[in-house]
Amino acid sequence: MGLACSLTNSATTVPLDGQDSLVSTAYPFVALAGDANPLGISGTPVVNSNSIMTLPIFDQTAIVSYTTNKPVTIVGFLQVFVHDVLANGNVQVTVLNVAACGSNGSTNTPLTANSPVPVRLITPQQ
Repeated sequence: MGLACSLTNSATTVPLDGQDSLVSTAYPFVALAGDANPLGISGTPVVNSNSIMTLPIFDQTAIVSYTTNKPVTIVGFLQVFVHDVLANGNVQVTVLNVAACGSNGSTNTPLTANSPVPVRLITPQQ
């Protein structure tokens, strides 16, 4: 439950209590500080939230071994807002953005619709 602790800054149990929230009724989405936000500004819009996370998306076509340190190919990133962590380990999120990378990663544009933080990934020229 490390994710739950990082969202509420305490060793709380799940479901979460006091984490930041997301107002997604209109674009751009707005993150609001929760009661457990370390800034102590509950209910105030924030531009940075522990609930906004960028997760790597890897190519699963190659054999992935979870017991050895074999490299994986990152094909993009998924940006999410975490709403809750459930007791069974499931995580409830809102997808904010998806960005691809690869051989033409520097020319791929981010999907900015309904995304508070556009992500652009750049692959070094070879």
